[in-house]
Amino acid sequence: MSKAKVAFTIVAFSLLILLAIYSPPILSKTRFSTISLLRFPLRIALLVSRNTRDYAADKLYSKSVKENVELKNRLSEFSSEITKLGELEAENKRLKELLDFKDQAYESGIPARVIGIESAPLSKIMFIDRGKRDGIQTGMAVISKQGVVGKIIDAGPGSSKVILLGDMELRLGVIIQRTREQGLFIGGAGGRAKVIYLAPDSDAKEGDAIVSNSSSAFFPKGLLIGYVNGVKNEPISLYKYATVDIAVDYSRLEEVLCIK
Repeated sequence: MSKAKVAFTIVAFSLLILLAIYSPPILSKTRFSTISLLRFPLRIALLVSRNTRDYAADKLYSKSVKENVELKNRLSEFSSEITKLGELEAENKRLKELLDFKDQAYESGIPARVIGIESAPLSKIMFIDRGKRDGIQTGMAVISKQGVVGKIIDAGPGSSKVILLGDMELRLGVIIQRTREQGLFIGGAGGRAKVIYLAPDSDAKEGDAIVSNSSSAFFPKGLLIGYVNGVKNEPISLYKYATVDIAVDYSRLEEVLCIK
């Protein structure tokens, strides 16, 4: 219905209502009839008006809800993109630091990403995304900027298995850096790692750095293993042993360098 027709209808109804209310007494019967006649249309008009208002309110509410959902979805997408960018930036920074470390100390090193860790009370194994086709060989040392991570025990075509310093099966010749005493590192997690075969008169002290000895063709000398936590006497031997705090935090490790 056009605006002109709506306006005409409103004016007509208004005139009829005025006529019904203010008509002379002589037209009282006419007034009563007019009011009776208008009662039903007025109710219909009131109902239509109310329904129209409710419909408009519902439509506005639905539109607002839809816009709110769309805005939340867009915000979620933006947040996801920001998170991805942050992860990429952090990864690029770590890789740059690892490559700088490689260039400074180990030009022939092979960078690798950590793709999994298998952890048990006595066993600590890591998996990396480099294998034989990348130049990885069994026995190679695996390190990070913090120190020795472990060594390759199984090199596959495209991935490799690394035994970590926290594994009780790992054995490695080491040196107490300050005193130059040699010993044998035995892996272990939760404070169980230790260096055995220290001399009875060992001068090793808490906080002394422990570094790798050249125990194989693949494992360079002088890589940081950890720090002496304490020195004790072996219960059934003349030797002493040192408990060790491992330098590398495996829970934060994402990239490593394989060297020989």
